[in-house]
Amino acid sequence: MNHAPFLAFGGWIAGIDAKSDNVEAAYDFLSFLGSPENSYICVTTPETGFNPFRKSHFEKLAGWYGYGFVNPEDYLGAIQATIAHSNVQPDIRIPGAFRYFEALDAQLAMALAGAKTAKEALDDAAKEWEAISQDLGKEKQLKNYRASLGLPIE
Repeated sequence: MNHAPFLAFGGWIAGIDAKSDNVEAAYDFLSFLGSPENSYICVTTPETGFNPFRKSHFEKLAGWYGYGFVNPEDYLGAIQATIAHSNVQPDIRIPGAFRYFEALDAQLAMALAGAKTAKEALDDAAKEWEAISQDLGKEKQLKNYRASLGLPIE
């Protein structure tokens, strides 16, 4: 069976504008935030939206119990298995990605609310995706998508 785990919400990234007047302060802040101690607080606080990204986040379980997990090993094990899988799939990494997700989310919500059948919702989502692709340039989007997968773009 073909199985492709999904790395939903593919991560956070930070950058510092080279022309910033506060490059050193920005670097210090990002270093502080990403440090083992502070990042552990971030990943074990549900409101932050951070997922574990350091080996220590998977090994130190105390904060995960505070997160509300009865058995955090199951949650953390599932994340580790997803990351290690040979066929893991990341979030779509193309311009306008959130527009595609918003369109799909809205249509799925309508199906779940009973306002549409699942088929109607998915058909409508496909139409919205087509419109988004046309708006952003279908050929350009295809090239961006292929590049994001490491495939030749021509």
